[in-house]
Amino acid sequence: MTPEEKKKLDEVYELVAENNELLKGISKVTTKMNRKMILDGVMKVVYYGVIIGGSIGAFYLVQPYIDSLRSSLDSINGTMSEVNKATGSLKNGVSVFSTMEENLRALTGGSK
Repeated sequence: MTPEEKKKLDEVYELVAENNELLKGISKVTTKMNRKMILDGVMKVVYYGVIIGGSIGAFYLVQPYIDSLRSSLDSINGTMSEVNKATGSLKNGVSVFSTMEENLRALTGGSK
């Protein structure tokens, strides 16, 4: 082997060794990136799980108050319908009274 060939072979060895070191560094970086991607995926699942779970939990926590409000509104609605019925019967009573008054005036011949 000539000195030139030996020199080129030594350069190739040095380049291969440098390449191996770079590959090891790249391997470490890609391993870290893979771990980070997996952790990010898990954290997204946990994040959305907390949001959805919190919403469902809040619904069950607030549901008794909503039911109470609904029953109060139903009772108010029932009371309002009774008031409307009473008002309607009062209107009927007033119209009956005015009709009686008109009939009495007609019989007695009185005027307003």
